[in-house]
Amino acid sequence: MKNNVKEKEIGIVVLNYKNFHETIECVKSILLQKDVFFDVVIVDNGSSNESYDELFTQFKNNDKIYIIKSDINLGYAKGNNLGINYLRNKGIENIFIANSDLLFKSPYVLKQIIDAYEPGIGLINPIICNPDGQIDQRVSYKKKFLYLRMLKKFLEWYFEKTISFSKSSHSDSKVEYVKKITGTQTDRYIVAGSGFMLTGDFFDEYKGLYPGTFLYYEEWATIILLYKASLKTKVAETDPIIHIGGASTPKNVRTMTKERRKICFNSWKAIFLLAIGHQNKKR
Repeated sequence: MKNNVKEKEIGIVVLNYKNFHETIECVKSILLQKDVFFDVVIVDNGSSNESYDELFTQFKNNDKIYIIKSDINLGYAKGNNLGINYLRNKGIENIFIANSDLLFKSPYVLKQIIDAYEPGIGLINPIICNPDGQIDQRVSYKKKFLYLRMLKKFLEWYFEKTISFSKSSHSDSKVEYVKKITGTQTDRYIVAGSGFMLTGDFFDEYKGLYPGTFLYYEEWATIILLYKASLKTKVAETDPIIHIGGASTPKNVRTMTKERRKICFNSWKAIFLLAIGHQNKKR
């Protein structure tokens, strides 16, 4: 890892798609963070409404915030990569990917995340809760038989049918359960898709997120990249971030409709990263 974590420097990417009101509230909560140097990139991901103008008007006088406008919806990974590239070009090594509907209730969360870094960690998860206090959805897979575990999960999701196997040990969403697994993960990977930090160790290997997905399986792809680079994930014992909810997800893909099946089918190919290279891998 090339950066000096004592500098407490971090970049934050917030991807906006139409819901500029939520994005504004998210960024306002980020601006209250203390004891850390940070820059924020807002990527307006092809919104067809007045999002870019509203965001520009709100933050145009803040030198900590840069706004990127994409004319088309690039999807989650490619949209975030626009912000990642901007921050990396500024020499920032640690980059937090934040859903636009996150609220940072504590002013010390980013500092707590950076303080949790240790060599060999590629991704750090904070504690993220839903408004009711339950732990937010996250993806967790044991390293052993990783490919088969992912394939089984995809088939269950796609066909909406449980395949008999051992029950997943991460189904419990209680805060107490997450506290039991805080720290560096030695036998599994955990990714909280609504918010996580990629470290300089990750960027020593890769330029950004795997760009082959659009809306689903980004966590899977990231887990595979970490696995291939022999990097670990960590759950930092932070103050909780509140995830308001997935309001930016189009209604026609919240249930297993024809449209969602199409997106899933195109995105799940990310698991083949286990057998092939990654186009964003550094040469």
